[in-house]
Amino acid sequence: MGIAGFGNRLPLFVEETPMKNVWGWSCLFSLVLAGCGGDSHQVSWEGTVTIEGKPLPENLRVAVIQVRPMREIPGVAPVQAEIVDSQFFLSGIPKGKVWVTLIIEQKTGKIIREKYAPEYEEVVNIVPPSKRNGFAMEVMGNERKMVLDLKK
Repeated sequence: MGIAGFGNRLPLFVEETPMKNVWGWSCLFSLVLAGCGGDSHQVSWEGTVTIEGKPLPENLRVAVIQVRPMREIPGVAPVQAEIVDSQFFLSGIPKGKVWVTLIIEQKTGKIIREKYAPEYEEVVNIVPPSKRNGFAMEVMGNERKMVLDLKK
């Protein structure tokens, strides 16, 4: 009977011809090479975020770092990563002047009840006031391990 009711003939998307294989493999190989070269205008950071030298508390609602170029660069989007156990990893950071924004909110344990809204858990922003709107940094390209110690 053949394969799944197709008789002795395979469906078109399964049939193999030498040219289809050559074309498919060459496309795949080109994509792999494009991804392996790396971009010398971008770097990766592996880092730690602390506040006054201490790790971030465990009862966080959200902890995110975002880095974007200070000036708009065509084709370069902001990059962001979640901060877990005070650690983060970012790739695709453009070299040059960047703006770093941190959003770190801690649960207080207090439940807020309002008259015409569902109750919710209170959170507070624990990023020091001087850093809440973000801060500028210069990315030279040799930074690999970052420690961002936020001072109050």
